[in-house]
Amino acid sequence: MSTKWMKYEIDAEISKSNVSSVDINLPDMIIGFSKAHAIEVTDGKAKYGGKIWARKSDKVLKLGIDGQNEQTIEFKLTFIATGMINEWTASNDQNVKFGSSFMTTLAYHNRNIKQDSAQNDEVVQYAEATIPAEISVPLNRPDAAMETDNEWNVRIKWGELLLIVKISPAEKVDELKKRIEAQSRNTDHWTEVKAENQRLIFNGRVLQNIEILRSVQHFNSESVVQLQKMTTVPQGANQAEDRIQHAAELNQIATQFNQTRIYQRNFDGCVRAAQRNIDPNQRGRFNQPNGEIITDPKVTDLGELTENMANTMMLWSHQLEELGQLLQDDPELPYDRTAPEYQQARRLIQNNFDACRYISPQLSQFAKFVIPLGRNPGTNGRPLKIVQPRPRQPQQQQ
Repeated sequence: MSTKWMKYEIDAEISKSNVSSVDINLPDMIIGFSKAHAIEVTDGKAKYGGKIWARKSDKVLKLGIDGQNEQTIEFKLTFIATGMINEWTASNDQNVKFGSSFMTTLAYHNRNIKQDSAQNDEVVQYAEATIPAEISVPLNRPDAAMETDNEWNVRIKWGELLLIVKISPAEKVDELKKRIEAQSRNTDHWTEVKAENQRLIFNGRVLQNIEILRSVQHFNSESVVQLQKMTTVPQGANQAEDRIQHAAELNQIATQFNQTRIYQRNFDGCVRAAQRNIDPNQRGRFNQPNGEIITDPKVTDLGELTENMANTMMLWSHQLEELGQLLQDDPELPYDRTAPEYQQARRLIQNNFDACRYISPQLSQFAKFVIPLGRNPGTNGRPLKIVQPRPRQPQQQQ
């Protein structure tokens, strides 16, 4: 069964500004970017080049620019929506303006239909495009001499010592470690800390070398990272400690994921009981997820869970509609609690309310999962992450 999609092409521009990203409200119908034509820079250059990137989350578009734009950058964004968009909420951010033509609509069927390859498209949640350079840099110019724009001032704390490291948010953690090594070598009161001997901890978890700084949850230009120096001997002990840390994080993720699956199984049971008007006392209660326990959850596992949730919620919408009609009619029921009319109303109400009691913590857990889009899925798929709790600030003594 195919679904008709609507493709929307948006004209926009980013003016010269000190901000690196902005948030734009999106209409409910938009489900993502067109993979084939997500972002296209049509006019303007950055001083030394750069890129425009965009990430969709829920109903918000986070639009950012990496590079120093001395002039207005004009570009097109191509979105895919599930239906016609009749209005678009205006942006409150003064740094982004929509172009005069604003929105062009292109209607076509989805990729399930065999058609012209240019129309066979996919939906993506992240996209980026290169901004041409206004000033070209000679190839023989040393990297160290090149200017870097839009850098973050990451604070590295080692005991009582503090080091401020400038780095682009597009760099990986291993590059941050190299810069820490270089600066620690030439900073008063610091001793050189080799990159391979560094363990960087942010928000209570160890940062992995392959992680892109921008993709780390809550990481920004004002972040404080704790530095631990590891001894090179014995090397096996350090590797074992890292494995313990990884296992602890993995166990936390797996526990939360499987608990969400348990909630889903019970939620689905309540909805189906409401559909069949089964007595809530005869409905099954489950302490295990449907299927095997998943010990290393991947993004694909979350996708399967999300699809199950969608199917149950679609079914639930009909039961809620029936419940709403019952409550609106507010019919007079017989005093005899064994009467079929009384029992039918009681079962419909109880099963739907029980469904609410399961879906509430389920959605709370679901909202804490993190999709590491910046990581290459590889052959095994992207590992699922969760939002790490913010470290508690010590209470100040009065």
